[in-house]
Amino acid sequence: VGQGQLLGYAGNTGPGGAGNGLDTSGNVTNAAYGNVHLHTFFAVPNPNDAAKWVFVDPYGVYNQINTGCYALLKETQNRRLYAAFPPSFHNASSALVSKYFDYYPGMGMALQTLNIHKSGSSVLASGSFQSGLSSQWRSIFYATPADFQDAFDDAHAAGLRPREVSVTLDGSGNPRYSAIWMARGGAGYYTFMALDDATFSAKWDDLIKTKGYRIEDHFTYNLGGKRTHAVVFVNDGVHDFKAPYSYTAADYQTFFNDAYGDGYAQTSINMEELAGGLRVGGVFMKKAGSWPVRFGLRAADYQQKFNELGALGYRLYKIQGYANSTQFAAIWTK
Repeated sequence: VGQGQLLGYAGNTGPGGAGNGLDTSGNVTNAAYGNVHLHTFFAVPNPNDAAKWVFVDPYGVYNQINTGCYALLKETQNRRLYAAFPPSFHNASSALVSKYFDYYPGMGMALQTLNIHKSGSSVLASGSFQSGLSSQWRSIFYATPADFQDAFDDAHAAGLRPREVSVTLDGSGNPRYSAIWMARGGAGYYTFMALDDATFSAKWDDLIKTKGYRIEDHFTYNLGGKRTHAVVFVNDGVHDFKAPYSYTAADYQTFFNDAYGDGYAQTSINMEELAGGLRVGGVFMKKAGSWPVRFGLRAADYQQKFNELGALGYRLYKIQGYANSTQFAAIWTK
């Protein structure tokens, strides 16, 4: 087989393509089966049995344990060689991300950002695996509070602390927690995932105003009709930060412009889907370099911006899907 050689044609016959959706005259009767494609795989002689062949299939669909052409959640006899999602992804099935989570870490990449969001009853994921990040990290996503606490305790014992937190409500309105951990070094920290306004304000006064902590990440969400806070406080000797929350988009843009003019970069963004409507929050730090921030992007517009900034050498730093997974907020840096 050589480069450019014609291997076969993909038509509208056969049970694997559109065949199940055609009548005897070849007219489409069921558009759901209009999936024209051509199976491609390689086969080499079995060195232990000349009468048999060894199939090398990048999608793992041959010799399947269960049926289902290219059904990525089906179990296969052989491990798939292709990833089920790209290293930087949005609106991916959270089940696929969970099942093939180790694909990119197995290549030495680490998770920079991850957000779980809903589209109707579907649970979707957006995030980015990247090279060149610390090998000391862990993550968990869409976890019950009890499972999250277990993961939190294990990570703390391993010398890690959360650097990114978020919350998604399941179909019953119960909170599901997600987080990415990093090496904590000598920094002290506190992590809270469900503070009401009064308790959050008290923690702010105690930890920030009195004890010199700062906010690493802050995610505000609606729980039972009330504004609720997931937040990471860190005491690492850095005190210069800003953490606005629950601003209107217009007021937030004004805050952003003033902070940018004063030399702050936005390192976290939170689109707050509250009972009273959408609000905006985030964290600003004194950071060098360029940190583009966008929100209100439709999926196609987000992808266009991602491609545009990637071509300029930027990497995705933070992402959030919201508005029933129809819009995205993101931060890039380089």
